[in-house]
Amino acid sequence: MKDRPKKYAFFDLDFTLLPCDSLTLFCNFILKKERWRIFYLIFFLPVVVLAAFRLIGSGTLKRCFLSFLWKMKSESLDMYAKEFVRSKIDPAIFPEMRDELQRQKKSGFTIILNTASPSFYVKYIAELLGCDAFYATNIQVDPVMPLFPRLVGKNNKNIQKIVSMLDILPESTVKEFQSANPLKTGSYFPERIPDSAAYSDSAADLPMLRLAEKVTVVHPSSRLKNIAEKSGWTTVHPRQPYHGNMGKYFMYLKQVLGLAALNLAIIFCASAISCTNYSSKPQTANPPIILSIAQEGTGHILTVSAQNAEIGFSGYELFQGISESAVRNAAKNSGVLCGSLAFNPNQAVNSIIEVKPGQTTASPTVSGATNRLCAVPLLLTAGTFVALRSLITQNVAGGIGESISSNAVVVP
Repeated sequence: MKDRPKKYAFFDLDFTLLPCDSLTLFCNFILKKERWRIFYLIFFLPVVVLAAFRLIGSGTLKRCFLSFLWKMKSESLDMYAKEFVRSKIDPAIFPEMRDELQRQKKSGFTIILNTASPSFYVKYIAELLGCDAFYATNIQVDPVMPLFPRLVGKNNKNIQKIVSMLDILPESTVKEFQSANPLKTGSYFPERIPDSAAYSDSAADLPMLRLAEKVTVVHPSSRLKNIAEKSGWTTVHPRQPYHGNMGKYFMYLKQVLGLAALNLAIIFCASAISCTNYSSKPQTANPPIILSIAQEGTGHILTVSAQNAEIGFSGYELFQGISESAVRNAAKNSGVLCGSLAFNPNQAVNSIIEVKPGQTTASPTVSGATNRLCAVPLLLTAGTFVALRSLITQNVAGGIGESISSNAVVVP
């Protein structure tokens, strides 16, 4: 094997380049094309119960989920895969992440797409993005798809992502991997590859992330967020088409049922979630009040009065404009999202929202204050106006609604 002194950029796909799970999105795409395939749930739902008790592995779960392809001809699957990538994946890619991938490509990096998603459509995503190589869960495509398609090899997840790339990684990395034998030990802390970068949202990708000299995590899970902070990794939060875990769960549910808009009142009545809390009607949120704005360090702080105990409340959005009218009447979703909330806002206590470039989490303690609510990664311009809106999951379909605007204040 020859040594391959390349610059590598490793990209995960789902929730890293995309704001969603591509396989459930593909399921949604297929079910809209051929509605009768919704009956795959007869085979899949019992398997979900087994998976919940960890009686089956992720590979078996994936095979059972792919039962929605039963009896589909291979040429039809390939045609759908191409259309899916063109019509659904291309417009869904995070613009910031697409730009980052292209920037790394122009800088001479070898772009590698490494995902657990099925190979039959991942190959077209890799082609779309101009990747130098891709690795995915290899699904056997038969002339007519069986009820439970076969995996060729293993589910491409965790350590398996490294195994898949052994044909392209530097010889020194391959030798180190073989010597460490992480498939047996279960841990992997490799020497970082010089001039390399890695991007993911999940702690399951730690083996791949640890390969890289520069690591960026995208909307990380709480576990990965803690690791990233301790490791000095970069964290980014591109805009998602939903807010919080509730919005993500609704998105999953819509996709696996093949629906674009969904009234799930009956389903939720049968679940542990009360129907009095969720309905198909839009929910409203209380608007915050901006009490003052002041400079602090490289940014600003807003003192706000807010009480948002509504079910589905998911944060705030900040708008900046040249006039009071411009910010109070700005288009929906045209502002900048506040990062994760440090606590639930209560009207009895004035809260601080930090507005500072590059900052997505509130400072833990500043001058003894413990009322730092959240942070907005934005540089405010003196003389402009700012206003806030509360965000809420509108209905069981996962749509996001905004409160009416707060008052507008002038940036000092």
